[in-house]
Amino acid sequence: MENKAWKLYDCNAMLGSTIEAQGVSFADAQAMLRHMDRFGIDDSLVYGSLAKYYHAASGNERLIEMIRGVDRLRPVFVAMPGDTGEFWDMKTLREKICAHRAAGIRLCPMLLSDGMRLESFSLKPWCVGEIMELADEMRLPVFLDMEVTHWSDPLPWDDIDRLCGLYPNAPVILVRLGCGDHRDLFPVMRNHGNLYFEISYYAAHLGLEGVASRFGAERMLFGTDAPVHAPACPIGQLYYSMLTEEQKAAIAGGNLRRLIGGIRYDG
Repeated sequence: MENKAWKLYDCNAMLGSTIEAQGVSFADAQAMLRHMDRFGIDDSLVYGSLAKYYHAASGNERLIEMIRGVDRLRPVFVAMPGDTGEFWDMKTLREKICAHRAAGIRLCPMLLSDGMRLESFSLKPWCVGEIMELADEMRLPVFLDMEVTHWSDPLPWDDIDRLCGLYPNAPVILVRLGCGDHRDLFPVMRNHGNLYFEISYYAAHLGLEGVASRFGAERMLFGTDAPVHAPACPIGQLYYSMLTEEQKAAIAGGNLRRLIGGIRYDG
């Protein structure tokens, strides 16, 4: 199934131990690289498990140490509103992003564990506006992680629509989008060219083809949700789709590389 014409770039992978009960995690960068090699994944964007499940700022710092000198792994910083003093101010966040060439930020507004809510925050501008303003200015991808565990889980479409409209220069990427959201997804994609999603959980019949015919293949990104989920499903779905080879290559990694290439680190 390997196709060297594709350069698979995983936009959704987690590095570090996790409190979740799946029994899988990447303890270090080398473990992740072995996993990537097994599935023919060239590069990955990674966020830290400690940053998501414990403490965003210190977890991001730990992530940087774990991937230092590993060219195939590039950081995505977990971010959250800093009014409580738990996270960096916006000046520090910008400095960290630029210093480490972070390829995006990840917002986790509803953090769950074993069915319990660990923490939450609003996606409305009065709460995340400063973060989104920075992303908009820098053209920085924003990954929205809504803790989707089933395709029927509701998403805050009003908030997603508002963020896309208010911050049109920030690519907004939905993580773990399921197959039950088309009636909401398609109007928001139609109205906002900066809305994207990654395909790790997008198991709709002819779903990739349907999105590509309406909005173009450039609105979808390859992702795996590793190590919680296996890459075989999104790889197989992409490989066996009826898309053109050019479209497959774009989803596999070309689209993500284009978005990363548009980040304005230097003002």
